[in-house]
Amino acid sequence: MKKVVVTILAGIALVGIGAGGTVLADHLWAGHNNIEATKANIDILVAKIKSQDQELTNAKKSLVEAQNNLAQAKQDLATAQTATTDLTNKNKQLQQQLSDLQNKYNTDTKDLQAQIQQKITEGQTAVNNKQKEVDQKQAQVDDLTNQLQQSEDTNKTTNDDLNQAITDAQSVKDYSDSAVNSIK
Repeated sequence: MKKVVVTILAGIALVGIGAGGTVLADHLWAGHNNIEATKANIDILVAKIKSQDQELTNAKKSLVEAQNNLAQAKQDLATAQTATTDLTNKNKQLQQQLSDLQNKYNTDTKDLQAQIQQKITEGQTAVNNKQKEVDQKQAQVDDLTNQLQQSEDTNKTTNDDLNQAITDAQSVKDYSDSAVNSIK
């Protein structure tokens, strides 16, 4: 009987285990689908996280690159501002030099114009003085020319008188020679 009880118990256990195994298998099989769905969801989440992680890495690289570009741009700006300041200062220096040169030119031009005007005045005075001397010499020449003309006129008159006297004397000599010859 022991065997019968054991066999019954074993049969009940097998039926219980079979029924329980089926229920357990159904539950396990439904859980497997859930596990597969969860695994798929995890794969999706992992892919999304990896994608976002890659995007974050790319964004960090872009940020670093942008920061580097910004730093370079700031450095370029500082260099350009320094160059602009240098050029502005150089421009101011050149403008000052130009102003100084223009002032010197204007001053030198006025000085030269004053010197030229003074030389013109001195030259005009010298010309006027020489003209007075020339006028005086011309007056002397005119006076001497008049005196010479008068002297020539007087000499001509005297020469005419002398020539007339010589002619008269020659005529008298010829007359006397003729009278002497007629007596001979």
